[in-house]
Amino acid sequence: MTAHKDEHDIGDHPPLDEESAAYWAAFHERLNVAAGDISYRKLGRMTDTHPETVRRYMQGQAPSATFLTNFCRELNLSGDWMLTGHGPMKRADIRMHALSEATPTELLDALSASLCQLHSRMDQLELRTASVETLVGANSASKKASKVKRSIETKPEHSKASISGKSRATSNSSSSSSSSSSSSSSTERIRDAITKRPR
Repeated sequence: MTAHKDEHDIGDHPPLDEESAAYWAAFHERLNVAAGDISYRKLGRMTDTHPETVRRYMQGQAPSATFLTNFCRELNLSGDWMLTGHGPMKRADIRMHALSEATPTELLDALSASLCQLHSRMDQLELRTASVETLVGANSASKKASKVKRSIETKPEHSKASISGKSRATSNSSSSSSSSSSSSSSTERIRDAITKRPR
């Protein structure tokens, strides 16, 4: 397979001094520890790098910044650990490591900053709560006003129904009275007829 040349590769470099050689040796050791048993082909897919270029990086060539960035992101690695060997290997462990290494003053400063942020968020929450309460109050008042309006609009209909009921009652009363008078007149006529009948 023909080697693929990455435009960001450092390429062949002159002989290193002892300190630089030790650094790169340690760096590539960390690179291989982080990669573990992952194949060059898979690392190539993960980092968007040609597999042959990956092989060269893993075997001692200085990697490109793009490869190193993708490598750390895909494997959840701490960039500081990758470059210097300091701190935890995984990004997820950085916070816990920082807490364990922090001095009392640094911890107090971090706590103070967290409290300030919490206070700011509480203020924002109170403002939002007040805004919601205002909206709820306005909505409630609007519903009450609508209810009163509907009540007022329905009163004339009730009044008409009441008047109509009273008229019917009066009419029925008059009819009963007329019927009663008519019945009384018929009774009197019958009584007079019996009285005047020849004996």
